[in-house]
Amino acid sequence: MIRSAAILLLPGLLLACVQPQPQPPAAAPPPAPAAAAAPAAAPVQADRYVNIRRATCATYLGLSPDDRGVATMFYIGYEANRFRTGTINVALIPSIEGMAQDFCAAQPNRTVASAFAEAFAEARRW
Repeated sequence: MIRSAAILLLPGLLLACVQPQPQPPAAAPPPAPAAAAAPAAAPVQADRYVNIRRATCATYLGLSPDDRGVATMFYIGYEANRFRTGTINVALIPSIEGMAQDFCAAQPNRTVASAFAEAFAEARRW
């Protein structure tokens, strides 16, 4: 059951980590002759695998705010499934996220899953 939930949720997490390609301006003026050429954008990786149970807090905290938000929702869903919880109090999501980030900041080598497991369990006691 956990494996099937992880398989269903993982593509969303991975897609959220893909950086969008910059769009050229609609009517950009030609560059001045003295301007240096801009470096080419790095190609986006087609496949990027994340080990859900081993991803570290340091990696999580290093994500952009948007990617961290997506990862947060993934891990909350992941932990809800592990706890066999069919519902979640949406008002507690910011608290769960804050607690998990505090746990991660205190122990960057800790796994993200363990930080969210502890935060999720703590929030369920309220």
